[in-house]
Amino acid sequence: SSFPDIQFSIESLTNYKNGQSLTATVVCGLGSPQRFIKDIRTFGVTVVKSIIRPDHDKHFPEAVQAELAQNKDVIVSQKDACRLPKPLLAHPNLHIAIQKIEVSDKILQKLSL
Repeated sequence: SSFPDIQFSIESLTNYKNGQSLTATVVCGLGSPQRFIKDIRTFGVTVVKSIIRPDHDKHFPEAVQAELAQNKDVIVSQKDACRLPKPLLAHPNLHIAIQKIEVSDKILQKLSL
């Protein structure tokens, strides 16, 4: 079937009211950055810039800080948010993408075997 066995989507964003228009920079240190950025766009955000950092990049917080310092809205994944210091996490222009994962019945059946 054309329906993927595992489908990711963005369920919500922190510091964001549904229906607002949001133009943001995505800062991403994930293994599949393009999929994450596509998911953000599908959620309805206008992505004006994306900064792809290596996975486990120790300079990730600086990349986020630099964008926030320019008064930009910044979106990160939950995984990437774990690497940010509390003051950055508290910034009103930082948005953490809460991901939803849907698994097909076929995969669920395989997992239960």
